[in-house]
Amino acid sequence: TAATPVTTFTEFEEWSTEAEIEIDRGDGYRATGFLPGVTGTCRTVTGYKASMKSRLWSVGFGTWLYHALGAKATTGSAPNYTHTFTMGTLCDLSFTAQDNTPQGACGTTNSAQTLAGCKIASWSISQEANKVAKFEADILASTGTTATALATPSYAAAAGPFCWAGLTITVGGVAVPVKKWKLDVDNKLKDDRYLSGQTGRAEPVRFGDQVEAMLEFEPEWSASTFQDAALSGSILGPFVATLVSGSQQLVVTVQSFDLTNPTRPGLGGRELLAQEVKGQVLQPA
Repeated sequence: TAATPVTTFTEFEEWSTEAEIEIDRGDGYRATGFLPGVTGTCRTVTGYKASMKSRLWSVGFGTWLYHALGAKATTGSAPNYTHTFTMGTLCDLSFTAQDNTPQGACGTTNSAQTLAGCKIASWSISQEANKVAKFEADILASTGTTATALATPSYAAAAGPFCWAGLTITVGGVAVPVKKWKLDVDNKLKDDRYLSGQTGRAEPVRFGDQVEAMLEFEPEWSASTFQDAALSGSILGPFVATLVSGSQQLVVTVQSFDLTNPTRPGLGGRELLAQEVKGQVLQPA
């Protein structure tokens, strides 16, 4: 996938990239020498991987959610829009990412790297008590270069974080106060499509595989509702996490899930008991 101009900029907390290199030196023998020869080696840059961690921002973050899920729809009119992101195929959907890792002790020399054909392989949204909501993603890229000029950053105005005080969670329409929660999604993209005549990997696709999505949250131990559901195999939902930042709102909805752990807390120590509720996200009937 050809690189496209970078137009969206994100204030991130962590970013790392790694080139994937395959080296084939062969298994030939020579009459002299004990080490592989300096000739006869094929070296291929098969692709790139990247990972990022960022606050979940109230404005200008839709691009990440779109590429994490795959489908979007927008309703309303300025300034009140509703953007709805849902699971899609992710086929023919990619983006270009650029990072700058300044060189030197004072960081005065720019060093831009541009990755093209980027797709989000896995991602998560999470939040812990008294912390802001976070977004994390693992990214697959087809090609990379350091020759592209560094874009001039411009960040979304009025973007703010989703603070803990603005979070509410319901399960089946009933409020469930929690200490933390997390939605973790593996898009199950095939990352080994190496085809002749092409630089880097071909587009990673989800051919035949189902998305694996796991939901976790931790309420205090005040009822046996979730333990009973785990033992009986009851399907729960919807799980709705509503995050508020100023006038902006993000609603994360999981329609159906079942529990994969017994959720009964252990005894020990002097802290209030909490139950770790873990479940697999399911396709609604």
